[in-house]
Amino acid sequence: MTTIVRPTATEAPQNEYDYSTSYHKWDGMCRQVPILESILNGIADAVVASWQTVGPHEKAAAKMLDGMRGSGKQHFEQLMKSQLIVSMKGGDSYAKKVRTGDLIDLVPLDSDAVKQNIDQGVIISYEVDQGEGASKKYKPEEIFHLPFNQEGARPHGRSLIEPLNDLIIDWLQVMDDQAKLYEFYSNAVPLFYLNTSDSAEMTTIMDAYSKAIRVKGAAIGIPAETVTKVEKVGFPQGSLQDPAKFEKLIVDHLLRACRYPDQALGVGTANSEETARTQFMGLRQLIRWLQKWLGANIRTQVFEDVWEGKSPKIKFSYASEAQEERFNRMMSAFQQVNAAQLDENLKKLLLIKLLKDAGVIEDDI
Repeated sequence: MTTIVRPTATEAPQNEYDYSTSYHKWDGMCRQVPILESILNGIADAVVASWQTVGPHEKAAAKMLDGMRGSGKQHFEQLMKSQLIVSMKGGDSYAKKVRTGDLIDLVPLDSDAVKQNIDQGVIISYEVDQGEGASKKYKPEEIFHLPFNQEGARPHGRSLIEPLNDLIIDWLQVMDDQAKLYEFYSNAVPLFYLNTSDSAEMTTIMDAYSKAIRVKGAAIGIPAETVTKVEKVGFPQGSLQDPAKFEKLIVDHLLRACRYPDQALGVGTANSEETARTQFMGLRQLIRWLQKWLGANIRTQVFEDVWEGKSPKIKFSYASEAQEERFNRMMSAFQQVNAAQLDENLKKLLLIKLLKDAGVIEDDI
């Protein structure tokens, strides 16, 4: 029986310390769970699907983003998707800023090769492993850094996968168990009822049977006075120990932990359109927050380097939503707010929020 250990408090950060991610460890776990890889790709796809720059120097900023090539043959959307997925898996993703005049490109770095030098909760430098014991230090402004789920006095991010460690192990175990059980079910074991207790005679009969079944199309003869009945025993369908039920429970927990509805994977059911919208609400909130978070990091870490104090903004949006559908949804929301018995000031705030979501008026990040 497994003994559940009471959780202990996390270790408080010291005044001065170094921090590195465990990206490759959690990436390795993800690659064993296809549904988890699909969830992370789905989230990242939705976040970077569509964007536009707004404000001062918006055309120059868009040109700079369009010109980014990352590791050589990437484009901006692909680069941001990769950076986002790495940060979700390991907690932090990094890219070296390469500046040419008023143009900045971002070259991805191996997260596990980057060490954050932290003092009093502030990153004072980044140290990148160069191999053979050598390393190179970079100033904070020389590195593009996405800390996912950063919290408290720790300036580094937190992995989305690490809390799922036990669930992933359980999923891998139950999939292995299911494979063995279904193999056992499809290749049921024969059960012989013998009219003899003589071990030598029993061994002779079973050896003859084992030898015969290895030959395709071989005839098997069993003396009637010795064997009364032969039946096959396999895994009973609908058994209370059916691992498929446990596997579904684990997958449900993975989906909830990632705030990702199964309908977004092209599976699952909903009783009504309203139910489907409710199930998608958590995902929409997550995507919207990540879009604002990513946009704020691009503005402060890239645009501000070129146009300090007069930098443009980048706004990400859902490209998958049809324009007509989005218009109908916004008009329906306006009608509901106007018809509601609410305080006029509250109505005004709600309408402003709808206009910001529609991109009609400026939305400060």
